[in-house]
Amino acid sequence: MALPQRIENPLHYRYEEAAELIGVSSDLTHARPGDTLTLTLYWRALHPTTTDLRVYLHSLNSAIVRLDSYPATGNLLSTGWQPGQTWAERYVIVIPLQADIQVADTLIAGLYEVDSGRVLEVSANGSAAVIPIIGRIAVNGHPGSIEAEYLFDQIIELAQPTLALTGEQLNVCFRWRPRAPVAADYHVFVHLLD
Repeated sequence: MALPQRIENPLHYRYEEAAELIGVSSDLTHARPGDTLTLTLYWRALHPTTTDLRVYLHSLNSAIVRLDSYPATGNLLSTGWQPGQTWAERYVIVIPLQADIQVADTLIAGLYEVDSGRVLEVSANGSAAVIPIIGRIAVNGHPGSIEAEYLFDQIIELAQPTLALTGEQLNVCFRWRPRAPVAADYHVFVHLLD
């Protein structure tokens, strides 16, 4: 697959002397258990390698995404790369039905040697040994109906929180619902006022 005229989310990861990851089609993906998503990585070869390499696309802190493949889905072995050669790799990601919901994770991508399993070191903008973060994935639950008591920024609804006191521990349950897609990640905080 050829590279687009303009890469929407450019990256600058260098994998030793082998290749560079120069972009990704999207840096933030939302899904629900059972959903199928697509993500494309854009690569440039630096030099052919002496051993075969594979590409990995993983979620950093969970098993939501675990994809490994030969470059260009097996059509372009790293031992035959030409310097400056570019290609796009399209991945189909199926979110497991049993995936935890209401979680977000970091996506990483890189290269490793097939025979030894050694992961190639990554550098970016003069910094060595960086984690090759390409974006994030959020797994959401199916929206339910709630009786909204509060509205934040005309986009996020909150039902009346429920409180339960167990001994000296206070448990608070929030039920949220977006009215439309939310463009930013938000952090929830709770303050107890005397």
